[in-house]
Amino acid sequence: MMLTLRQRIFLIIGAIMAVLAIILSAGYFFTARKSATAPATEESAEAEVTPAVKSAPSVNGNGVTIKSPPVSSPAGANDVYFRQLATVFVERFSSYSNQNDNKHIADSLILATPSMRAWMERQALTQSAEFAGVTTKVVSATSQTKDKDKAVISFRAQQVVENKTAAENVVRKEIIQRSGRVELVKVGSDWLVNGLWWE
Repeated sequence: MMLTLRQRIFLIIGAIMAVLAIILSAGYFFTARKSATAPATEESAEAEVTPAVKSAPSVNGNGVTIKSPPVSSPAGANDVYFRQLATVFVERFSSYSNQNDNKHIADSLILATPSMRAWMERQALTQSAEFAGVTTKVVSATSQTKDKDKAVISFRAQQVVENKTAAENVVRKEIIQRSGRVELVKVGSDWLVNGLWWE
């Protein structure tokens, strides 16, 4: 049977695509298998705290990428986990604008106890056409106290405060260094934020 030129081209392209699909699938399989068997290492207590929660990022009204919270606490939660949880909460809840429909609150609620959630919801901002926002980055976090059902994490943060009026059409920025503490409590098997205090 004789194939036309068009049929031969489609046949060759189809064969090439099938070979590429097999190679990519094999590469993905071996890479996924290798990463699943790699040993986990614990971060140094002196290292800068960066959230290590697996999630899809979201962006708040200030354009800051925020990671979603952990689904549940790991068994035997340690100081690294407590510092990471406090960091995620402070950065998420304290990075906001008056044009993001209070997304910073909605994104943080899953990390908080019921009483903390009630307080957070009362902190809703009035939306405005004139931009005002804060971006918070935790630069250090330290465990102050810890027992089986409660932990207190102190932190230092840098906040960039931005304001823009329609009349001036200029963004004014101010950088502020602040410190505070976060109280975590164990609720069932999860560790949740029960308080946030700025100094």
